[in-house]
Amino acid sequence: MDLMPIVTVVVMVSGVGAVLGAGLASAAQYFHVEVDPKISQVEEALPGINCGACGYAGCAGYAEAVATDPQVGANLCIPGGDKTSDEIARITGKDAVAGIKRIAILRCAQDKRRAAPPKFEYQGVMDCAAIELLHGGGFTCRFACAGLGSCARACPVGAITMEHGRPMVDPGKCTGCGICVKICPRDVLELAVHPGRVQVYCRNTGAPKEKRKICYSACIGCRLCQKFCPYDAVVIENNLARIDHEKCPQDCPRPCLDKCPTGAILARGEEAGPRNAPLLEKHRDLLV
Repeated sequence: MDLMPIVTVVVMVSGVGAVLGAGLASAAQYFHVEVDPKISQVEEALPGINCGACGYAGCAGYAEAVATDPQVGANLCIPGGDKTSDEIARITGKDAVAGIKRIAILRCAQDKRRAAPPKFEYQGVMDCAAIELLHGGGFTCRFACAGLGSCARACPVGAITMEHGRPMVDPGKCTGCGICVKICPRDVLELAVHPGRVQVYCRNTGAPKEKRKICYSACIGCRLCQKFCPYDAVVIENNLARIDHEKCPQDCPRPCLDKCPTGAILARGEEAGPRNAPLLEKHRDLLV
């Protein structure tokens, strides 16, 4: 058997491979771009969640930006907190400015006794976006939490558990990455200042009378909280109260809690419900 043709082919293929390899090596050397070692160091210091809360395309994007751009702060990684900010500041030589801790909260305080009634009995995929495709969601309140737990399943740190069809956020575990906020089809989850003195747990911007028909805990925009706040920290916008936490001091006696007739304004961890039912009856003229 003549082996010469086989040997010739092997030699030719090897030769072509050697030439191409040499060419690639030369090209790699010619087009080589020096990578700042600070970028990899910063990326190693980041939690690796790739949540985008920093405003960049994942941890790698932020690592490159903060290591190369003097204008990018070292405290933009919300999940990493102050510890990560301090490490990034050490690596980049920037000032370690403490960030504002934010955690996810559910802007829906449906009283368990009188929640927004369901439109239908849902038997399908346990996904909040899926139920939204059916007649605009499963509740008469178009701002109510769908309650199927998509946020809990998406949370990368296990900070959300479902209780009675409502997501409960553990502030000790929540890193403020915002992933749950992004996937919520009803926008009832939002990142809020922590520890927030008080929060408004309602997003329904409809008419007060209509809101009360479907939810006993809805904010009715009565302005009592705004009227009695000594720091002008409460404003009413679109029939909803909003808290300015920059103005709300830690030692405030929180008259807004006492004056809210429906319980839509709560201190963190407080149970939702009709705390001031007698006051609500006194101000029934607000609902006409």
